[in-house]
Amino acid sequence: MLFLLLGLLSFWGMAFEKTIPPERAIPSLEEALQILAEAEEPKLFPESLDLFRDGLVQVVVEGDSLEEEALSKLGGVIRFSVGNLWEVLIPPKNLPKLSALPGVRYVRRPARPFPASLSQGVSLTGASQWHAWGITGKGIRVAVIDLEFGGLSQAIAAGRLKRVIAVRDYTGQGMESGGGHGVACAEIVQDMAPDAELILLKIDTEVQLYQAVRDAMAMGPASSPTPWAGSTRIFTMGLASSAMRCATLPNKGFFG
Repeated sequence: MLFLLLGLLSFWGMAFEKTIPPERAIPSLEEALQILAEAEEPKLFPESLDLFRDGLVQVVVEGDSLEEEALSKLGGVIRFSVGNLWEVLIPPKNLPKLSALPGVRYVRRPARPFPASLSQGVSLTGASQWHAWGITGKGIRVAVIDLEFGGLSQAIAAGRLKRVIAVRDYTGQGMESGGGHGVACAEIVQDMAPDAELILLKIDTEVQLYQAVRDAMAMGPASSPTPWAGSTRIFTMGLASSAMRCATLPNKGFFG
């Protein structure tokens, strides 16, 4: 059985002070991105700093299709894709051309996750009594999907995380860059279910989140020793966004 722990997801609310006149606006391109595309020095915009990856802009394409060959001619590359969403890196000047490609409906900035607040729970929930009864998470895998895992290697070396079986960085920024929110989440899981196996996945956009969910489910055990064998249950921690909704995803053997 596999559990997924997700942080809050929220669209980037920062707005550019500059605006595009309505008669020049490109309907299929977010206004902030059109401003970047037309700027002589896009990186001078403070709001744009989190978009750049090695000189390219990180955007999300919504559409029916996205031709990789056409994108390549614009200097772009697809990093991840799921459903009708593509996470793309592209030179800022070519954003208008990207938005005009066949099958593209809208090009926008990525949704960015932010950490939820978590509290210690073993004593408050009485989990120690469950442990005494032998209910320790054995046979369970928990995927912790978060945007920061700073201090992970130290936590493993110190024995605070003993059951990490896989880690993956989707951001390209390094698994341990940023704060320690994801590590704290994993430590809480370890405290609550000391024999559960942990999968740690680092993301920073909603497309990466979808990909991480798919990969986590693929890494789930083929069978489970629990009475819920054959089921995969997704639990969300404070997921609050129209960008994504998670629910229980059953297959055969799911209990009602």
